[in-house]
Amino acid sequence: TNYTIPGSLLEKLNRKIEQADGNLAFYVVDINTQATIGYNIDREINSACVVKAAYCLYAAMQIDAGNGSLDELMEFQPKHYYPKSGTIKNSPFGTKFTLREILYRTIHISDNCGYYMLVDRFGRDGYNEWLDSLGVKYLHARDLAIIWNEIYLYSQKDTEVSRTLDSNFRNALYNYLKVLQPDYDIAHKSGWTEEVFNDAGIVYEHNGNPYIIAILSYDPEGNILCPLALFLDEVM
Repeated sequence: TNYTIPGSLLEKLNRKIEQADGNLAFYVVDINTQATIGYNIDREINSACVVKAAYCLYAAMQIDAGNGSLDELMEFQPKHYYPKSGTIKNSPFGTKFTLREILYRTIHISDNCGYYMLVDRFGRDGYNEWLDSLGVKYLHARDLAIIWNEIYLYSQKDTEVSRTLDSNFRNALYNYLKVLQPDYDIAHKSGWTEEVFNDAGIVYEHNGNPYIIAILSYDPEGNILCPLALFLDEVM
């Protein structure tokens, strides 16, 4: 585009990049115009639980294609157990959950056991082939933007599964992008470890001009991501 970032705003962006010693990546894409702004978009940074969004989309598409239903029951087994985030881990082995509930918990509270249950149900081979078909290789910032564009396109379909998935993303907890505006409508999936603080999703602005945003940062406190998201929102 012929747009030029105002000097004062560009200075804020560069200050955040310097604060992170360049150890961050971001990619923002206007869905309607495809105008972009990015930094280190192919930089290898641990995306943490942000990756769950891609697999949840794949699982939803599988269900829509007839491979299961939202009301199908799955049994929580020892092979699905994984500590840290989530609540399924607190359930006795043998407890049954619907795919609807598993998808909800995997997105809403980043449930690790739910994620492993989905992978057990829908597999890895088809998932990897699907990512290859999109040109996604590592789930870096560029790849996350591609995934969220697919999530946006899928959300435009009028099926029970697409509506369910879209609602889960729009109501996910741990929404670091909410710093933009409390009343912004944002579909997203965040992720964090002891080293990284990440978020990616779709910002649905009030003027009908949504954009995709992905930020990966080596900053467990959010001192980089949250202000950076504000500055990027000003640009958009």
